[in-house]
Amino acid sequence: MRCSSYRKKIDVCYKCGHLGHRMDVCPNPNNRVCRGCGLRNPDQGHQCNPKCDLCGGAHLTADRTCKARYKTPYLVRKRRWEKQAEQSLPTVEDFPSLEHCSRSSSRSRSRSRSRRRSQGKARSSSRSASRQRSGSTKSVSYADAAGATSRGASAPDVTPAKGSATTPMDETGTPAAKKRALQLSEGGSIAGQVRSEIKDMMVMMQENIKNLQMAMASLVSKVASIECNVNSLMATSQQQQPQMVQQQQYNEAEFLRPMRGGQGPGSLNNHHGASQ
Repeated sequence: MRCSSYRKKIDVCYKCGHLGHRMDVCPNPNNRVCRGCGLRNPDQGHQCNPKCDLCGGAHLTADRTCKARYKTPYLVRKRRWEKQAEQSLPTVEDFPSLEHCSRSSSRSRSRSRSRRRSQGKARSSSRSASRQRSGSTKSVSYADAAGATSRGASAPDVTPAKGSATTPMDETGTPAAKKRALQLSEGGSIAGQVRSEIKDMMVMMQENIKNLQMAMASLVSKVASIECNVNSLMATSQQQQPQMVQQQQYNEAEFLRPMRGGQGPGSLNNHHGASQ
């Protein structure tokens, strides 16, 4: 006996001809539709060429011979979805080989480098030409000014640009930032520039750390010397304390001796003589 998964049928009403409900629960039996051609409220002797709305076959809609009247079970649909997802995944053949990728990337890098070098050379040549032109114009203007002064005219005031006083200049007269940009455009890599700057920063940090360590060592030595001085003072004070106590006791005894009848520095006989 052949077994198959249960498939639910699509409900069809044989009273009104609509899909979605059964005949025993028809909400509006007077609103009829032809199951063959879809004509509303047909006559009793209506004849037509039937065409199924579910599968398009030459039979009534949701007829017993129609295979589309059964709903596909959820498990079957789930398996179909999984199979479609597996088929849609790219295979190994779809990806290019790593050698081809590395070759193409190296070619693109070499092309970009050559373009940068050519652009940098063109820019440097244009800048040098503009500098030569500006230098020639400046020399002419200075010559004109000298001629004007010789003729008795006042020489024009030549004021430098505002940015030249603030921007740092190197030995060649080019700003440092501009020179760095020119070096990068002529073929220098940004990564190398960044590495050199990082190295300089690390060297400066190491020097600062060494200076800090030296300062800490000197501070520790000073603290140790202060502790030694404090300990020596405490030791000397402890040694001198019993001598001071003995001296104080001796002074008290010398002061109290005349009161007891003896002669001492505080007795009256020493100043007025013996009493008669």
